[in-house]
Amino acid sequence: MMRKLGSPILPLKGWRNASNNHIKDDQSAFNMPQRAAKNLSWKPANLKFYILIPTIIITSALIALLGVLLWKTKQHGGILFAENLDDMPTAYTFAYLYLPTIFAVLYSILWSWIDLDAKRLEPFFQLSKSSGSAAADSVLLHYPVDFLAAVPVRAARRKQWAVVSAGTVMMIVFWVITPLQSSIFASSSISRSTAVTMTSSHLLLPVSEQHKQLTARYLNTAYGMVWLGQRPPSFTTRDITLAPFAPQGISTGPKQNITWSSPTVQYGTDLTCHTPEMTKEPNSKGFIFDNGKGCRARDIYLSSQPKSLQQNFAANYIGWPYDGYVHYFLRGSECRQNSSHNFLAIWQRLAPKDIELTASNFTALFCEMSYYYQEVQANVTYPSFSVLSISPLGPKKTLPDSIFNSTHFEHMLSTGVSSAIDEQTTPQPNPNRLDLPDQELRDQSVRMGNFSLEIPVTNMVAFAVGASRLEPAEYLDPQNMASAFQAAHRLLFALAVQSFMMPANGTVNSVPVPGLRASQVDAVFLISSFTIIVQAALFIVVMLTVYLLIIYWRRQSCLSTDPSSITAIMSLAHNQKLMHLLRDLDEADSRTLEKRLKQLQFQLRFSTKTHDHVLDLDAPHSNVSNTPQQDMVSESRVTPSSPQSVCPIELSLPVGLLFMSLLTAFMVVLCVLKSKINQCNGLPLPSGSLTVQQLLLNYLPTAVSTLIEPFWVVLNRLRCLLQPFDELRLGSAPPSASLNLRYSSLPPQLVFWRAIRARHFLLAAVCAIALLANVLTVALSGLFNKNFVYLSENLPLRQLRLSSLQTKSAWINAGTTIDHFYIANSNITAGTSLPPWVTPSHYLVPFELPPSIDIAARYKAVTTAVSAELECREMNTTQSKSFVSFALNEAATFASLSTTHHQPDGVVFRCYPDLILNLEGSPAGTNALEVLTMMVAHDTNGTSAEKAFCPTIMVAGWIRSNITLGAALHSNSTKVPTFRTSSVSMEQMFMACRPRLNSTSIKITVDGSGTILDTESAIESPTSANITGLFSLSQTLDKGFAAPESRRYWHNDTIASNWPNYFIKRLTNSTAILDAQASVPLFAPTAAVLSDVYTRTFATLLSLNTVWSLPAADSANTTVILAQRITGHWRVFMNPTMFKLAIVILSLDLIVAIWLYAARPKAFLPRMPTSLASVIAFFAAGKILEDLKSQTDSGKRGLAVSVDEHMSHLESKGWKFGYGRLFPDQDGKRHVGIERVPFFTPLQRDKGDGEGGVRAKLRRRVRGIWRPGSRNEK
Repeated sequence: MMRKLGSPILPLKGWRNASNNHIKDDQSAFNMPQRAAKNLSWKPANLKFYILIPTIIITSALIALLGVLLWKTKQHGGILFAENLDDMPTAYTFAYLYLPTIFAVLYSILWSWIDLDAKRLEPFFQLSKSSGSAAADSVLLHYPVDFLAAVPVRAARRKQWAVVSAGTVMMIVFWVITPLQSSIFASSSISRSTAVTMTSSHLLLPVSEQHKQLTARYLNTAYGMVWLGQRPPSFTTRDITLAPFAPQGISTGPKQNITWSSPTVQYGTDLTCHTPEMTKEPNSKGFIFDNGKGCRARDIYLSSQPKSLQQNFAANYIGWPYDGYVHYFLRGSECRQNSSHNFLAIWQRLAPKDIELTASNFTALFCEMSYYYQEVQANVTYPSFSVLSISPLGPKKTLPDSIFNSTHFEHMLSTGVSSAIDEQTTPQPNPNRLDLPDQELRDQSVRMGNFSLEIPVTNMVAFAVGASRLEPAEYLDPQNMASAFQAAHRLLFALAVQSFMMPANGTVNSVPVPGLRASQVDAVFLISSFTIIVQAALFIVVMLTVYLLIIYWRRQSCLSTDPSSITAIMSLAHNQKLMHLLRDLDEADSRTLEKRLKQLQFQLRFSTKTHDHVLDLDAPHSNVSNTPQQDMVSESRVTPSSPQSVCPIELSLPVGLLFMSLLTAFMVVLCVLKSKINQCNGLPLPSGSLTVQQLLLNYLPTAVSTLIEPFWVVLNRLRCLLQPFDELRLGSAPPSASLNLRYSSLPPQLVFWRAIRARHFLLAAVCAIALLANVLTVALSGLFNKNFVYLSENLPLRQLRLSSLQTKSAWINAGTTIDHFYIANSNITAGTSLPPWVTPSHYLVPFELPPSIDIAARYKAVTTAVSAELECREMNTTQSKSFVSFALNEAATFASLSTTHHQPDGVVFRCYPDLILNLEGSPAGTNALEVLTMMVAHDTNGTSAEKAFCPTIMVAGWIRSNITLGAALHSNSTKVPTFRTSSVSMEQMFMACRPRLNSTSIKITVDGSGTILDTESAIESPTSANITGLFSLSQTLDKGFAAPESRRYWHNDTIASNWPNYFIKRLTNSTAILDAQASVPLFAPTAAVLSDVYTRTFATLLSLNTVWSLPAADSANTTVILAQRITGHWRVFMNPTMFKLAIVILSLDLIVAIWLYAARPKAFLPRMPTSLASVIAFFAAGKILEDLKSQTDSGKRGLAVSVDEHMSHLESKGWKFGYGRLFPDQDGKRHVGIERVPFFTPLQRDKGDGEGGVRAKLRRRVRGIWRPGSRNEK
């Protein structure tokens, strides 16, 4: 039974003689046999060359790797590439997001081990010096538990450069390399280039073939580019066109954002303009314009006065060619052939009637066109082939007439009509027939309504205005007018040459040239500044590691094994003087211990008695006397009047509460940030600077983790130091759980398994948390990322128009143009955006769009969608409820058509075409014919009901015929011969269609101009309505459908003569509907695509005539809708996996911290066992060393007893040890220290630590489970 402190002391049987039976060391025992000492220089593996040299190599390789990656970044723009970072392979994503942090963590663990060994063994290296070392520089050192940043400073003061080097490396690794490695890598979109061989075609179609290809199609393309925003064709800009090129032997695939760069040839035109000499015609109001080079334009009559208040200017373009399509031309006796490339442009301010027309009222220019080609380096995008940039490689060279047919080109500029179009004066098949949009350029007068110009205007004037978009008065400046016409000429010439450019198809027409292929990809790259900082830090690490290698290569430790346990330290303390000195300091605090020892010299000296090095107080040059008696009298025993037990500040409750509060606060901050990110769709970027972003989003979280980890490391080391004493405090600890514990030789992260084997579960938990701190570093380094997202905010917007159609007759006036067909054509054939508030199926009632500084802002709202479709019914050719009658005259040059419609109430309506169905072309042979006409009631016999019903009907028919012609009907000089049909075989399909108006509500997304970006499903079912104005609208639309109805052709080609069939051919990408060799089309699919065409053109027509179709909303009937403004932003997000991992680890941190501070024992040590002297003083007063001495004395002569043998000896004896009040020595003094049971009295324990206490019972129960047979131990 153990006595409590203060109980009477009773002599125990077997008590060892206390009459000076301590270890007896005479001076002769310290004679240094050099041969024996050579083998006594133990050093840990971490401080030897086979660890330090690989560390140097790894660090140097890392510097080189970063250098290579940085060079690759500068050369190629990145190190990893993908079309989209989200599509990057997981291995690559892991490699740049997490692998660097993992490597840094492993690297820091390696250095933690090296640093720990350097710090804990420094006292022994100091004691191994030939002159020994002062206590302050050796036995009093406690580097392993010092604050990380303080170690290099304290070591530098003592000139202990190895510790300075290792400590500096640890600071660099913890606070520079580990945090910054997560900031080294960033991602962005870049252009990546690779050298390829391009094939370029510089050949144009032969001059003799160019007029066939150069139709009005290119003029209509120019119309789309100038007025409708149509994208230029491939390899073309508004100024030039390029010879096409493409990579040779490389499959491009469907990839986007690719750029090709290659030498090629550009084609362009320039104008040379000057002001002509102007005179008035004698006796005439006309003018004469002389260019001074042999060309005089005569009888040019200018407008005299405005025709309306809106028409204040007039303009004219007079070219060289003569044609029936133009009124003025230069070709004639007054202009020689050398002026064939000239044109005259006139811009006039119209004067009131009473003001005389003079030269001051107008500007005239004579301009000469020249054509050139030039070698250039061009960059184009794929797959759109849009030209990005051009750099000249040579001078401009004149384009010869043998390559380019300038005559035909200039003819089209002046007339707007291709010379390839036959006058169609004969019914014979015309090989030059063209699709309707390619036959002639549409009238652009409708586009001139807002330019105060007298209309109609010539096409070149319209193109000049559209290409320059200046105010009308600005064109009176000759320079402005010249620039405007030059822009128009360049655009048209580029499109003309592009239309007969030979493709780069790898055949004999192509020439191989060197080029570049650049793709816009997402890339992972290194930030130069951070990389250089890390490289510099690693270089410092290499230099310091080399220094450590040199130092430890030469240093002698005078150790035979690792002094990592109390038993190992005991084996070094076989010195009577040292024991007499320190036994009286058993209850001294750290300051007293330091004060008593700091002036003394210590040394590890070889003992012939123990055959090992022991710690000697009487070192050379020491001022300490050689006799123990003198030591005893030099200082009196330290016996504090009120002994104070110490607790490390890190383990104090206030620090623990602060640490737990910080952990909780950090988790709360992360959770709040995560909640805000989820609520706000991300957080705004902290700065526009990439460097600042990397610092705040990557470096700062990692730095926080690297601050948490060192604190856990300190707690871990303190627990490792206190764990043996905590076991000894309980009074019955086996050596394996106390004296023989080797926790101090490993970094905290690797103590885990030793703690588990020793059943020190709290220490194991702390070790695990210290290890998880490294995982936390990985998690926090990849916690934040950037994504581009769209954010929305609600705002009320006002609808600008009502959702009901007007019923005014102005519809008919508004629909006299067919501009909506050209807009639809540009959209279908070239992908041009539709007008604002238009989709292919609906016209959306517009709402007010507020001004925004963000041009990319989008708006989402629900608005009314108006659409129209055709309800078609197939018409039989036999008598039925609804049938059609179609017949040819005897020459098949005219057709009669009528439709009969039986209504449900029994009423029968008969309808007829609104125009005569004249048929052109030769009907002989196998042909096709398309009929599309509006219907009307009979002029004389039609009822009022028929007059109301028939105009709502549109009839479409497709005929396949095989006709044989016989004798001629007539032949004279004025009429073309026609022939009687001898046999007629026809297959036909007719349908009658009526328009239906639909209205529904649709959620749409538009940009700032009203262009529809996206539509969602209808909010409500569509409702149909028949309104009075719809009939007028239908007639207006169908006029365009039927144009030009006066020219219906028998044909055996696939040319479309009207808009609906042209659109059907384009939309279906098939010519079957027009092919005479194919069967007539089926009703159902044809009706569906015809309705689609009608729907598209209706929506466009409605958008062009909103003034007439939808009334403007006023203050009395304004509708306010709730819309969302959507803007794109780069936002900060949290990686869900990393967030969960960080929260889990921080939660474990908090749990273990609570456990650690709650389970901490009551302070019982007078000082912390952090230094060699402090540990020795704990057992110096006891007689425990006699147990080790007896083993030493019984060992083989001349051989040292190893520490492992000492430890095994203690284990084999089955002894238990404790920490408490020792029995009095022969002087009657009582000491506190470590002693073998039962030769001491345990200290007063904490409540719960007593024999029947909760913690004691729990400890015994756990040990009984883990150590069978030990439950009866006491």
